[in-house]
Amino acid sequence: MKPLCGWRMPEDETRAMLAMLDEEIAGCSDRPQRRSALLRFQAMLQEDLRAMQAGRRPN
Repeated sequence: MKPLCGWRMPEDETRAMLAMLDEEIAGCSDRPQRRSALLRFQAMLQEDLRAMQAGRRPN
């Protein structure tokens, strides 16, 4: 069995964080490094949310 590690954000908080990230990403077009980091974080949260909705444990 794979050991459990890390912490998982609850689904409702994940959705709220994704909404905040959308706003932040839209407002930082002049800062490409920050925008890139936010986009990667957004992708990770979206992947975790899809896993939660499918009844799987996020990575």
